[in-house]
Amino acid sequence: MKLAKPCLIASFVLGAFTVGCTGSTTVEDTWKAPETSKLAFRRVLVIAVSPSETFRHKAEDLLASKLRGPEVIKSYTVLPDRERLDDKAALDRVVAETGVDGVVMLRVVSEKTEVDYYGPSRPASYYSFNGYYGPYEPAPFYGDGYARRSRLVGVETRVYEASGGKLVWSGLTRTRDPDDSDELVEETIEAVHEELRKEKLLP
Repeated sequence: MKLAKPCLIASFVLGAFTVGCTGSTTVEDTWKAPETSKLAFRRVLVIAVSPSETFRHKAEDLLASKLRGPEVIKSYTVLPDRERLDDKAALDRVVAETGVDGVVMLRVVSEKTEVDYYGPSRPASYYSFNGYYGPYEPAPFYGDGYARRSRLVGVETRVYEASGGKLVWSGLTRTRDPDDSDELVEETIEAVHEELRKEKLLP
């Protein structure tokens, strides 16, 4: 089974979820194999790769709890040593032994800070003719301008057929100012799930 090397975060997104979305995650780009008409896996492998083993467990547990439909196998239960996730032979053996037919991987592909500047506010009289002529003084500004910093995290989702490791769907999402890793994973799941439904890959 040939899979792209996972980076930082990986997990599974399919089925019906019970997650709320705050609206701060958007889908920016998707791709699907031309012959793919739907995703109907019976047993899937949930993988989360991270330098933090705590995060790996939390992400896989959270994703598994939101999934409805196929049987879910969390990678930390069959590959407890996260370093083995980069071992193709070890991953192939797990796929064969567990009988999974689907693997979905998420990975963080970008993280950056975006700065937006907002100028000083103005009173309504600023836009009035009388604000500049006659006995009136020029309309003052209210307060100073300010800059707002936002943290943007890009996550790529890849869906594979376990047999042969064929990529069948991928998508890029971007989350603005996630409070923590739980929020990042939940919002990514929700956004990807909605996109898969729009593309009629899920019922």
